[in-house]
This record gives sequence, C-alpha cells and structure tokens, in this order.
Amino acid sequence: MLAIFRYLTTQIKDGVLVLTVSERQIRGDELAEGITQEMLAAHGQSAVAKVVVDLSHVEFLSSVGFRPLLRLNKQIREQGGGRIVICAMQPGVRDVMHATRLVTSSGSTQAPFDEQPTVDAAVASLSAGAKT
Repeated sequence: MLAIFRYLTTQIKDGVLVLTVSERQIRGDELAEGITQEMLAAHGQSAVAKVVVDLSHVEFLSSVGFRPLLRLNKQIREQGGGRIVICAMQPGVRDVMHATRLVTSSGSTQAPFDEQPTVDAAVASLSAGAKT
C-alpha cells in the first residue's frame, strides 16, 4: 500500500501508478519541492514504470510546477525507462504545457510527456502495451 501524501492521492490502476495532484495552484518553490518529493516517493514505493499524472484539480501552474514532472521523468528514466502521461488538464494549464512543449497529444514532437483527456484514457494508453 502506498503512503498517504499531503499534495497527492495515489492509486495503482491496471498496473499503472496514478498520481492525482490535489492542489489548485502550483506556485512557489516550497510547494513545488513538496510535490516533487511526494511524486518521487510514490513512484519509489510503487515500483511501477508507467505513471499517469492527473492534473484535473490544478487551475494554475507556474514554471516551478514543471519541476516535479521533470524530476519524476528523470527518476523513471534512470531506473530503466517507463513513461509518464499527463491527463485531465484544465485549459490554462494545457495551454502552458503545450506552449512550453512539455506535452504532446499526437506523439509528433519530442515532448517529454504524452497527454490524454482522462485518467482512464491515460491508463489505457499505457496498459495497451505502448512503448516503455
């Protein structure tokens, strides 16, 4: 069983770790570091290479909000690969993620993260034997 976190809820769904960020706004170094540490800990405890990050609750994301995602991506890659799919982004967050080229919904760019509209779609994209 995964630990209880302050900024995240976690679950394993069809062999995929789902991290749901519970904060409405991600701004400030202290919050970004807290989310980073919780994401890294949840991933470390799960021993799962495929991860979905659900941003459905996040209405605002400053540039420090990229740090937890990039650090988690680095940890997964260092441990032998895997994938992260970000899902359920609010329109403003989605615009920022696309403008910075951190996500792609088509797989046509070298973005570090894929995007799906829902948690279920994200889990299905990772469970379908997609590349790791």
